[in-house]
Amino acid sequence: MAALEFCERWFLYIMIYSVGGWIYETVICSIEARRLVPRGFLNGPYCPIYGFGVLFDVLVIGRIKSAALLFLFGALLDTLLEYVTSYVMEKLFGARWWDYSNYRFNINGRVCLLGAIVFGIFSMLVIKFVHPAVVGLVGMVAQPWLHVLSGVLFVLVTADLAVTVTGMAGFNDRLRELTAELDAVRERAVGAIRAEGGALAEEMKKRLDTVTEARDHAVEAIKSTPVYEALAEVFESFSARLNAQQQRMIRSFPHLRSMPYEKTLSDLKRFLHLRKK
Repeated sequence: MAALEFCERWFLYIMIYSVGGWIYETVICSIEARRLVPRGFLNGPYCPIYGFGVLFDVLVIGRIKSAALLFLFGALLDTLLEYVTSYVMEKLFGARWWDYSNYRFNINGRVCLLGAIVFGIFSMLVIKFVHPAVVGLVGMVAQPWLHVLSGVLFVLVTADLAVTVTGMAGFNDRLRELTAELDAVRERAVGAIRAEGGALAEEMKKRLDTVTEARDHAVEAIKSTPVYEALAEVFESFSARLNAQQQRMIRSFPHLRSMPYEKTLSDLKRFLHLRKK
């Protein structure tokens, strides 16, 4: 029973920090986007990477007294966790949920110096001030309620994980379908121009290839043409076929990348952005 209680308390620690990480990321990303952007790979208001990050910090460097060393080792440990998480998720789903390629001093776009600094500061503050308070808070929960609370949360998170993974499993297959549909529309348009002896077929093809990823003024060049309307219809139809998990990922992660179908996903996000205007 003592071992079970120990695991339940640590599980609640992880959940508390996961919720805190979700709040932090949602606030930061919402301010940047100037709209509410609920973050997190899972549906619930929690980001488990923060919970496990604190878990590793407490277990590995929790006994260090020096604030400077806590900052240094916390930055290294959590940055390593973020890199490994990015790598594993890319291998599992063929996609990246975040990308630091535009930040200075990044490593393969998976981690960056600024993130490491933030992790270091958080690690120092959590171990010195926050975690003792969290331990005291969880310690106030009576044992019967500890069983109930941790059990209910575990079932909810497990179900959430199953629903999310199932919903994202065919994401790249969907993008492959969209790629084929867009290519067919473009080829029909260019073929029709060539059949009529038009000399602008290749120029039109270039415009069609960048219709959704170009800046607004470039899109206006063909926005009112039947070809653009045909492309828009394909995007509309495809957007409606995405399941709830796939739609949520696109909304919540502006930097979401599909490794095999990056251009198609970029076009889709661009179209969704233009449609809001």
